[in-house]
Amino acid sequence: MFILLTGSNKVHVALGRRIRRWLSGKWRKPIREIREKDRMGITTSPTLLDQLRDTDDQAAWQRFFDLYSPLIIGFSRRRGCSLHQAHDVLQESMVCLMKALPVFQYDQARGRFRAFLFRIVDARIKDAYRRNRRYCLTADEPRPAGWGDAPAADPEQNANTAPELWDRMWDYNLLVNALDKVRRRVNTRTFRSFEMYVLQEKSAAEVSARLGIAQNTVHQHRNRIIRMLRGELRKLKTQVGEP
Repeated sequence: MFILLTGSNKVHVALGRRIRRWLSGKWRKPIREIREKDRMGITTSPTLLDQLRDTDDQAAWQRFFDLYSPLIIGFSRRRGCSLHQAHDVLQESMVCLMKALPVFQYDQARGRFRAFLFRIVDARIKDAYRRNRRYCLTADEPRPAGWGDAPAADPEQNANTAPELWDRMWDYNLLVNALDKVRRRVNTRTFRSFEMYVLQEKSAAEVSARLGIAQNTVHQHRNRIIRMLRGELRKLKTQVGEP
């Protein structure tokens, strides 16, 4: 249904820009109302970060894995890792998180959780590069199946742009997950109408003709899904302590 995080950066930027344009449009709720609801959400339910402090909470860790494993693997691949190495980065990052989160103290003034996770993943990518480079230099026998070629470039060479890439892919990952949640809550025709009109940028007249619905209904579908999408995004951000 959705474009993978390992795909073209131009596609990520275009899709994210289209959705954000609608999210920032005239249907936006008053900022005061949104912030008030965010504060209520934070105080009435434990965040995912709170739940992850318990390393035995398998449901919370599975939810985190489902949400962020595509991001970590996609980011690793974009930094030059093979698929095998990217999965190693994912597993090693999860191990680091399980050790760090029980004592992790979230301080928004010092940075967001996304920056904390970036530092962990970035370090594991650099470890994978160094490990593979040593293996290439010292081993006479073929490398293990699945390792493929060495990373295309030393991660240190693109270290300056890595945080920006991480932020773009983080935001895109949230959009994909939020959109998937919305898709599951509406009927097929409603979501198809939104997909054609907003994501594929077809005219309301074309969508109307293709789906056999009124043009006004196309606009209603768009407005409804945008409202639902904002709500799902707020929930996902609140779960990791973002405003």
